[in-house]
Amino acid sequence: MSNNFGINGILILSIFLLIMTENLNSKEICKITEFERFDYNNCPSGNLMFVYINYSSDYSDFKYLDFKEYNLKIPSIYYIKIKTFVINNCQKDRNIKLKQITNLNKNGPNKYKTQFVISCLKR
Repeated sequence: MSNNFGINGILILSIFLLIMTENLNSKEICKITEFERFDYNNCPSGNLMFVYINYSSDYSDFKYLDFKEYNLKIPSIYYIKIKTFVINNCQKDRNIKLKQITNLNKNGPNKYKTQFVISCLKR
């Protein structure tokens, strides 16, 4: 009987090592729902941050301004606050994302509820 490790064994071993390496490099996640009142020192450097900004309006389309230094398009209504946040809290050489989620508001005076989500690695 021969021990035939073969291609399948190498593939399984490679996947196992990749998963183990990824787990060693993973960090904690900081979820921030109080954008302006959160103490960002409570989120250690290198951790993944998710920052949620909620906004209600009668409009669903927003004007975006370029923040070329970080390759971001930021809604003009939050441009200064988000730009300042990113400069002070996000690692520049990493992938910084800003997403917009807009839904109809069935309960409330404004027609739309929008949530902006910033994700980046903490400086």
